[in-house]
Amino acid sequence: MKNFYLNEMAKAWGNDAGMMAYFNKNLSGAYAMPNGGVMAFDKQKIKTDFCYGENGYDYNEAQNKVRNAYTNEDYFRAANLAEINRHLKRFGLSKVRAWSYWSEA
Repeated sequence: MKNFYLNEMAKAWGNDAGMMAYFNKNLSGAYAMPNGGVMAFDKQKIKTDFCYGENGYDYNEAQNKVRNAYTNEDYFRAANLAEINRHLKRFGLSKVRAWSYWSEA
């Protein structure tokens, strides 16, 4: 499916060498969806830096948020799975709640 997706992107981008290099470097996989579409996934990067804007937190609240980010495994997972869950939601599929290993079918 990954090769199919890359071929479709080559058609769409007119075999643009720069874009094809980008897709080859960043594409993790492509999967056939139940509705006949294709969903492509970029290689995932583990997010380890969390930023909390100045949303009126007092010092203790900010410290608790930082401590939570660094020590709460569920928070860390949710933050790192948020992007893929947004994509899955678009297709009416279930959220990923735990680490999964994706393999090309």
